[in-house]
Amino acid sequence: MKPPEIMIEPDWEPFELPFDIGSGRSMFVETESGPTIRMRFFKRRTDGALVGRVWFGEATFGPPGFAHGGVVAFVMDEAMGSAAWIAGYPCVAANLSVDFLEMTPLRRDCFIEARVDEVRSKKLVLEAVLSLDDRPLVRGRGVFPRISKRRIEEFSRALGQPLPDLSGYEFA
Repeated sequence: MKPPEIMIEPDWEPFELPFDIGSGRSMFVETESGPTIRMRFFKRRTDGALVGRVWFGEATFGPPGFAHGGVVAFVMDEAMGSAAWIAGYPCVAANLSVDFLEMTPLRRDCFIEARVDEVRSKKLVLEAVLSLDDRPLVRGRGVFPRISKRRIEEFSRALGQPLPDLSGYEFA
């Protein structure tokens, strides 16, 4: 079964992040056993939060009919990290807490929202919620250390890529 077309709300806009991290890339992977996951993130114009849609295919199963918790945790990590970057804070994950309120069903188009909750001098605290039909399925919270411009320059060298445009980012 193929995932449905992504339903984009009028106040959602695409974004790109340096190095194609997070949802600067659209992710949809298909394997021999079928589609795995389709996720696409956007920036909501009204408040700058990360929003998007996530669909878990058969290949992501954990309990029968439901997505594997590790795959769901991966999506929460991607959403929170991307939310920090679109808010202008380069960072990496240090600690993630994921509360599975209900099992996440396969083959359903879920909504995700993530935002920066706290900005500290050296780290950020982010929150995310994955929901279905306005019902929270998963809540995540993460601590993300802010990274320096020098570290971004190291990433560029390691990838053999030119330094991306870093205007608009606030470094540690």
